[in-house]
Amino acid sequence: MMRLVFYRGRGDMVNKIIRMITKGPYSHGELQFSSGRRFFASGHGEYQGVHMLRDQKIYGPLWDSIEIPATPGQEYAAQRFAFRLIGLPFDWAGMIRFLFSCPG
Repeated sequence: MMRLVFYRGRGDMVNKIIRMITKGPYSHGELQFSSGRRFFASGHGEYQGVHMLRDQKIYGPLWDSIEIPATPGQEYAAQRFAFRLIGLPFDWAGMIRFLFSCPG
């Protein structure tokens, strides 16, 4: 079972700015696969760019989670897609375009 996980903790100044700009409770999101791999992109900090880690992260109470029902084939296809993105830089331009296209 895949899960989307969203961070709603205080975090650092960047987290606060993200929540202020998006007018939402979350500043970070990850996709976690049933294998324990987790896929995420970051524009700051230790992990800048697009990454996938396999560390069986346990998400604490500051994370909200949504399960995504998927067949093994669908999950495998999602992992293959994510693997192609690893190593790319964070898409700042895409994020800014998304923010300006959202109804406010």
